[in-house]
Amino acid sequence: MSLINRTYFTIPILGLLILLFSFLLYKNLTEKVKASDNPVIGTLTFKTRTIQRKYDNEVIWESITTATEIHNKDTIRTENLSDAVLTLEDGTKIQIGENSMILVDFSDNNWNLNFAYGTVATERSANASDSVMNIQAGDSKIQVGAGGLSLDKSGESLNVKIDSGQAKVTNGGQTQEIAKDQIANLSSEGISVNDIEYKLLTPNDRSISVIEGNNKNIGFSWSKQGKSKLTGVKMEVSTDPGFKRIVTSQNVKTDFTSVTLAPGSYYWRLAYKDDKASNRFTAISRFSIEKKENLRLFTPSQGQNYSFIPGSTSLPISVSWSKLQLASNYNVQISKSSDFSNIFLQKDTFNNSISFSDIPEGNYFVRVLAKSSIKEMGLITSNSHSFSVTSRVDAVKPSLFEPSNGKTLSKFSIPDSGLFFSWKDSSDFSEYEFYLSNNANFTNPIVKDSSSSNFYKLTNEIKPGKFFWKIIGKTKTGIQKESDVYQFQITESLNLALLRPNNGSQIDLDDASSLNLSWKPFPNIGSVTLEISKNKNMEAAILKEKVSGTSYKFVTDTTGIYYWRLVWNGEGESAESEIFNFTTSKKLVAPNLQIPSKNQIVDMTLRDSLIFQWSNVVEADQYQLLVYDVTGIKEREIINVKIKELKYILTDLTKLNEGKFRWEVKSLTKNNDGSFSSSNANRADFFIKLDSGTITKILTPGKVYVE
Repeated sequence: MSLINRTYFTIPILGLLILLFSFLLYKNLTEKVKASDNPVIGTLTFKTRTIQRKYDNEVIWESITTATEIHNKDTIRTENLSDAVLTLEDGTKIQIGENSMILVDFSDNNWNLNFAYGTVATERSANASDSVMNIQAGDSKIQVGAGGLSLDKSGESLNVKIDSGQAKVTNGGQTQEIAKDQIANLSSEGISVNDIEYKLLTPNDRSISVIEGNNKNIGFSWSKQGKSKLTGVKMEVSTDPGFKRIVTSQNVKTDFTSVTLAPGSYYWRLAYKDDKASNRFTAISRFSIEKKENLRLFTPSQGQNYSFIPGSTSLPISVSWSKLQLASNYNVQISKSSDFSNIFLQKDTFNNSISFSDIPEGNYFVRVLAKSSIKEMGLITSNSHSFSVTSRVDAVKPSLFEPSNGKTLSKFSIPDSGLFFSWKDSSDFSEYEFYLSNNANFTNPIVKDSSSSNFYKLTNEIKPGKFFWKIIGKTKTGIQKESDVYQFQITESLNLALLRPNNGSQIDLDDASSLNLSWKPFPNIGSVTLEISKNKNMEAAILKEKVSGTSYKFVTDTTGIYYWRLVWNGEGESAESEIFNFTTSKKLVAPNLQIPSKNQIVDMTLRDSLIFQWSNVVEADQYQLLVYDVTGIKEREIINVKIKELKYILTDLTKLNEGKFRWEVKSLTKNNDGSFSSSNANRADFFIKLDSGTITKILTPGKVYVE
């Protein structure tokens, strides 16, 4: 003890601490996607379910939570039934609907939003008018100052609705101003701007309702804006923005109706006919119904006791609870009374766990309050648990960590600086005695030394073989407690550990055709070869290359599943890493429609078949053709086939009649599990007519008499 307390041991101990924390930092960094160096431009202030982010110049997606900082040029995407709200530094709010993707870029003092697909809404306050937001969606561009707008994009068509303020839209060399209560459709046909005939009032666009039960009666209201004579008004509610999964469709004669709905995300609109009897639709309004969640307290368990030895620091009290989808942050309260009228300690956190230290002896109660940015949700309070903090006479037996019992280490994986031993730190003990031996009885131990920390670093060279280790914890009051005995083995072989991409990762090659393969550092002895194959048995490798360092840039523009590993060869020895796999994919595009062309009138008078034809998509394994009869009030599906050819011939003409039809084609690609992924659909309307010919005259007498 006197040697450890001397001054000249200070520098080596500090050096050991630096090495330990450097190792922990390295481990933390390599377990996550490398953070972007780009500046922070906003925060994810609200989310439901799964929201993912991809840093600039990265190809790996990671899930993010509320309060996550958003960096410049981050790409954000949402999955099915997911919502997100980004709040930028100037107060601009961007709401991202389900199955949507955007990239946010701040440059030249302006906000630039690259909108790939889905539904997005922006709200910019008046003090944001000194900068401009430029929204790029394919070949279309929208420029907006202060105000609010919403966009939805499926396929090649983009709809823009102005809620407040005004915007400038550019498409195909054409530029046009759109104002409040106007809707613009941007497509290959150009820009079409229309005044809103009906303004949808409730539920508010992008509103979120919270309910206690399994369903809720939702009231729908609207007001007529224009003076045109409109007929056949229907209120439609769907679970998708393309209105393919319509939940309800009601003919309405007033400006109000109601529908009972279960929790979920919904889209609603009005369908009607204008004064030319053409089918028209209002802008789409989106709303969500969320079921109020219960907040459950996990730890401390009911009546749990935390004890400590007098003279030592009391154990940290860890509080954990269930994570709520709609919660933005939590408030943890510890009270000495069950009604929480006397709050002893409280802390706020974004996580679903937190610790309290140095709580004195006594009886306590703990609970958690969840807060949300949704006003309807209010505060959700968990159940409360009681716990106690007491002192005790005896100490708890120490627990060993690393090397774990029965662990096998490679001699090459032991750092030049030495081998680390670690155990659970305990406030009971002020000192530990460390033992290392080549036998379980610890006769003539290899090492016997003292440590005031919960780790020990063996700097002496250690040869391959079987070893045993233990510690004895010592309290200030003279109590000693011996740990279990752990054994470990050091071998001659090399341990190769792969890092990124994670095993089973999905790699998006939309932005880059290369990705970094990385692994933990290995000793500079022998040679290490990187092998990549399309075969899980690593046969017929497509790449075999000697590597050094900790990464390799793999260039590919081919989609599919890849398998990779490292192989080490030394002096008469060899070792292999695990085999990891990753799958590369590209965004599948829909084929271009050729026959019938958009709005073509097809005369079927002398035809015995109808041909549908489209362009080839290289990545597609097959195509899905859907044809709908949209002549009547309710559309009717008449064809739904999956084929590999680039055309389909309809010979059953009983499915057709005179009127309006819509056809659409999707590209399909086969996944590794046998399922199929689908692109968005390209769609077009066409019309069928029949030549009426001359009126047939009946020559037979109208009356026939039979005797």
